[in-house]
Formats: sequence, C-alpha cells, structure tokens
Amino acid sequence: PGASWEIPKHEEVCDLFLLTCEVGVQVMVGGNFTTGFLKFFNYDGVSTSSQNHSWDEGVALVGDGFHGDGCHGDSYHAMAVLPQAVAIATGPSDGGSSVCKVTMSSTAGHVEQQTRLPVPAAQRIGSLQQVEGCAGCLMGTSDNHVLLWNHTAGVLLRHINLPCAHPTCLYAASAQGLLFAVVCSPAEEHQDRCSLVAINPRTGRSLSLQKYQVPQSSSLARCAQGVIDGSRLLVMQDNGGLYLWDFFSGEMELVLLGVSKKSSSVTSGKEPL
Repeated sequence: PGASWEIPKHEEVCDLFLLTCEVGVQVMVGGNFTTGFLKFFNYDGVSTSSQNHSWDEGVALVGDGFHGDGCHGDSYHAMAVLPQAVAIATGPSDGGSSVCKVTMSSTAGHVEQQTRLPVPAAQRIGSLQQVEGCAGCLMGTSDNHVLLWNHTAGVLLRHINLPCAHPTCLYAASAQGLLFAVVCSPAEEHQDRCSLVAINPRTGRSLSLQKYQVPQSSSLARCAQGVIDGSRLLVMQDNGGLYLWDFFSGEMELVLLGVSKKSSSVTSGKEPL
C-alpha cells in the first residue's frame, strides 16, 4: 500500500516535510505554486487527499500585515515545521522577507490562523529552523545574522551576528543556556564544509566551534528532517536526493533518489525512506 501525488512541472518544489499523524502521514510541501506557497498531502492508509494553501482564503491575519502575502512577484524563501503549525518566509525574489506562522487545526487539518512575525527591514530569510529543546523558539538566518523569535508570543527576541556569511541552518538545538546550530555557507572559501556554531542568546555572541567535511562533488542544500540518533541529519542535496549524513564522520548514505526535473512526484508507502 502507498500513495502518490503529482505536482505540475511548471511549479517549483523547494522544501518537503514528512509528518506522522494519528492516522497515516501528512506531506507538507513548500515552494512556488500557482495557488500559493504551501501544499498539504494526506494519506490515512486507505485514501489520499490534498489541500492548497493561499493567503486569500479568508483566514484572519494577526498583526499589521506583511509584504510576503502571496502578491504577484513574491516567491518562497524558507519554511520550518512547528507544533501544529508551520513558519514560512516569503517575499520579493530580490528583496527582504516576511515570516508568517500558519496555525492548523489539530482535528480537521485546515488553517485556523495566520500570524505575522516581525522581521527587520530588508532582511532576506535564507532558512528557518525550530530550536530543539527550547519551546516556542524559532531560528532564522539572513546574510551573516541569526534571528530568534518566540513564535508563540509572536515577538523577535534577538538579532545576532554569525561568524559566516549567508548561512543556511540545517539543525538547531539548545543546551545549558546556549544555542547550537549546524550551518552551511556558500560564501565560504571551501563550499564543501559545514560549521557547528555556538550562540549565547543573552550576550548576543557567537563562535564557530568546528567544521565538518562534506564528500567531494556534493553540494549540501538544506535539512529535510531533523537529527537521527543524535549525530545524523536527513538532508536533501542539490540533485534532489535524500541522504543520511553523519556530521561527525562526514559519511553520507543515499536513502531516496532525486525526482525528475520534468515533474515532481511525492510518494509515501512501506518502502523505507
């Protein structure tokens, strides 16, 4: 038994998250679609369903409005899955981002509320991650900065410099008052390296602790699904394939081949991911 959904070839898939539900699974897809920036695919073990999310569905927006609201010319920037919600950054392709938290119903799975999160002017958000071990904390990266929000209260907590340029955060966690993030930066001299960065949210200081080597001819894109066994990330590479990456040994194991560039296909079944 399994399920599949087709996405038209003219639509761009940027991120994909596989979520477990009480019954079956939900696949959340972020990208640039004719209907907006989010698609939800559901499979209960027997039947499938899908839902397109757009900003003009009549759901109230909490806040003072935001420029990444699905207007013509806006594009998808980044996304992170939160408890019963998703944070998504959108905006002009050559401009700053707006970040919106979309809260979903725990029973019906439909969108209940959209809340704008404050972003400094002209800041383009390159990645979003929920901080593991710190309830309500959302991390975003922009240029050589990291932004920290309390997404429950809808407030920006800190705006901190990072020791790398244009970082993409692959994973973030908190421990003993510090934040630790695995980031990759295309602006570094060696593009095949990622860094483990420690951040003190109280003092606003950050420090690069260690760099990790990614196999040659591999260009690490972004994290697809958290940490596994404490030392491995499930990551999506530029070729569209999913890999298990041990960020201590640097070894990578292919678990899912990339899809054709002609069209995108999302599949869920009993085959191991």
